[in-house]
Amino acid sequence: MVVHDPKTIISNGKITVKVKVNGVLQNHDLVVLREKTSVGEIPVLTSRHYIPKTELVRLAGELGLPIKFEKDIAFPPGKMASHFVSF
Repeated sequence: MVVHDPKTIISNGKITVKVKVNGVLQNHDLVVLREKTSVGEIPVLTSRHYIPKTELVRLAGELGLPIKFEKDIAFPPGKMASHFVSF
């Protein structure tokens, strides 16, 4: 498991990750967007292409940032939106 620095990802604005979709390993570009929540704006990685929920959870843990596809959002283990307001 490779862990990336969240602040570096945010400053770059995007990251390319490998995602397993229906047994096929694919490269996906995740773009950093700011999303309004009840606690303030937080950085969220988003994808234009389908990512299964299991992969969202795995990637959130590896990258240390929330990841969203359509309405599904995954946070790193032990974190919630309020942890990312200061980013």
